Amino acid sequence: MAAFIPCRPISRPYVGSQVHNGYLDILLNLGFVGLAAILLMLLAAGWLLATKSPRLLPPFLVIVLHSVVDFDWSYGLFWSLLFWSPAIALAEHKQKHQSASTHPQSETKLSTHSTSTNPLTNVTTPANPLIAHSTSTNPLTNVTTPANPLIAHSTSTNPLTNVTTPANPLIAHSTSTNPLTNVTTPVNPLIAHSTSTNLLTNVTTPANPLIVYPTSTNPLTNVTTPANPPIAHPTPKNPPQIRLRRLIGTAACCFSLLLGVLSFHAAQGEKFYRQAIMSVDPSVKVELLQQSLGWNPRSPRTAIALSRLLSGEQSVSLLRQSLLYSPENASLSWELAEVWMSSDHPGAALYWIGQSLKLDKYNNAKWVKAIEGMLLMGQKKLAEGKRKEGLICVASGNELLLKYRRLAEEEANKGGQHNDREFRMTEQADDLSRRLSMFALRF
Repeated sequence: MAAFIPCRPISRPYVGSQVHNGYLDILLNLGFVGLAAILLMLLAAGWLLATKSPRLLPPFLVIVLHSVVDFDWSYGLFWSLLFWSPAIALAEHKQKHQSASTHPQSETKLSTHSTSTNPLTNVTTPANPLIAHSTSTNPLTNVTTPANPLIAHSTSTNPLTNVTTPANPLIAHSTSTNPLTNVTTPVNPLIAHSTSTNLLTNVTTPANPLIVYPTSTNPLTNVTTPANPPIAHPTPKNPPQIRLRRLIGTAACCFSLLLGVLSFHAAQGEKFYRQAIMSVDPSVKVELLQQSLGWNPRSPRTAIALSRLLSGEQSVSLLRQSLLYSPENASLSWELAEVWMSSDHPGAALYWIGQSLKLDKYNNAKWVKAIEGMLLMGQKKLAEGKRKEGLICVASGNELLLKYRRLAEEEANKGGQHNDREFRMTEQADDLSRRLSMFALRF
């Protein structure tokens, strides 16, 4: 802040361009819109560190949390540290993926058609059971068994039952035939479009009723029935992570849109305010200030500038409306105090004087003007013949003078350190003290 802006009660008349709280400093300089944008950026950086490189998250949190009580964001070093951390996290994550893709697993070469024979059992076993089309024969049972039952189209024959069985029942379109029942049965009922036929009933039945669109036909009733109608076209469900990401993205978009709208309204209000300040015609100035408040009703200085161009009741109503947006603004309270002092309402004037001085008590000009205003109102009341009201106004001015003197003496006893606003009893205050003393002696 280039100048002191009273917004809350302070314990010393200290003036500083920065505060020892980075977020409060941003709030005072950029407002809620700027603070929200900074917080959104820090949140995105923290989420990136947590997902890409969690080991860099603790240093990031130390900087972000330490700025609440120790330093502000005016130093470029802290911004550099905050932006370096996400950059390093992205670089490490990218390098890790690149190194994983450039070092594939080594392949193992397998020999083909190699076998070993055991002379005791007369069984020939392939050296590598993973080789395609390799088999082993047991002479006791006269059964030929494939070395690798995973090989496609390999079969085994049992001469006792004369049944040919596929080595791998997972192979598509493989079947087994039983000559006793003359029924052909698919080996793998999971294969799509595989069927089994029973010659006794002449009914064709799909091997896997879970397959979409297979049918079975009964010649007696001539009815075609789908094997599994409820399975057709299942609707996949989104995982919870995808829904959460979409929800976060939607919330971020809505928040960014809201910030954009508020920023646009503030910019339009500032444009009309500058045009009004540069204008000379009072009617044009009032119109421009009203347009500025229409775009940005939260601007205290626009409300104050417009209130000075309106009549008493309109001015008070406008200032009260502005106080709803900025209840802790000392300038609005003081403007209301001046309106009531000029309108000859000592009670309302004293109330708003107290509200403004409570928020900005180390302001010499306000103390002097408040004391002078009460003295002038007292003289006016006495001139009108309202002795009681006049004496009350003079007594109120004298009470304000005593408070001012006591506060100035307390600050003088603390020494000149941190008294950047030079808060003390001024010459105007001493002159008002003499005038009040003479007025009290007269009445």
